[in-house]
Amino acid sequence: MSWTVFFAVLAAAAMHAGWNTLIKLNRDGTAAIMLIMTAAGLLALPLLPFFAPPRGKGLLLLAVSVPAHILYYAWLNRAYAKGDMGQVYPLARGAAPLLSAIASLALPGKGLSPSTWVAIIVLSCGIMLMALRGGAGALRGQAVRLALTTSVFIAAYTLIDGWGGRLSGSGAGFALWLMALEAPAIVAIAPWWGGAGIYRRMALAWKTGLAGGFLAAAGFTMVIAAMSAAPIAVVAALRESSILFALALSWLALKEHPSLWRMLSGMVILAGVIGLRLAA
Repeated sequence: MSWTVFFAVLAAAAMHAGWNTLIKLNRDGTAAIMLIMTAAGLLALPLLPFFAPPRGKGLLLLAVSVPAHILYYAWLNRAYAKGDMGQVYPLARGAAPLLSAIASLALPGKGLSPSTWVAIIVLSCGIMLMALRGGAGALRGQAVRLALTTSVFIAAYTLIDGWGGRLSGSGAGFALWLMALEAPAIVAIAPWWGGAGIYRRMALAWKTGLAGGFLAAAGFTMVIAAMSAAPIAVVAALRESSILFALALSWLALKEHPSLWRMLSGMVILAGVIGLRLAA
């Protein structure tokens, strides 16, 4: 991996943590997340002429990926409404690769390697530590449950998008078409998801939407581009450094209490994720 790719992936990780922080900073998280994803889709539009739309199975996976992403956004927003970002983000991002590894046991072929099992144990310990001791004060059971549910959708769309990108012949093209299709879908379901006056509330959060949309679109594109220039497993492992960026931003921007247990569990989760990615 070149230094250019290395720093690009680090920047993408910081961007992902950044737009998540903007959601928490906004009092109306529902309007903020819907506007951020709508803005990301609009930013993708000018690039679509350079990429042919997916066809065949790629198109089918694209159609499945859109609702998977929307469900992820909805549950992420609910989790943030019930818990601190410094607890929710590491749980959601860290549990997703764990679920993917466990799901792979049901597939035909060789079992998991010893190094993969070690990584799974480390990751599981980090997740349990964050769930039990990572909350501010008393255990926020509902936030933990919502974060873990969010991780299910993360694992699902990751598998769908990875497969869809391969079948489409262009991961970047698949990602751009996905973002462009998400935008009108989110706008269409806005009244059902956000309730009365959602369009007015989204308009009020336009600054958050533009900033977050740029971070979301740019970060996603940079990760896809990096995966075409370096080993996917290495890029994916480095990408999960967003957990540490999220912990730092939750302290600096959101003034969440950076307890020793939270920082320790976040680092254990990150170590397990990196180990799991590199052992794959």
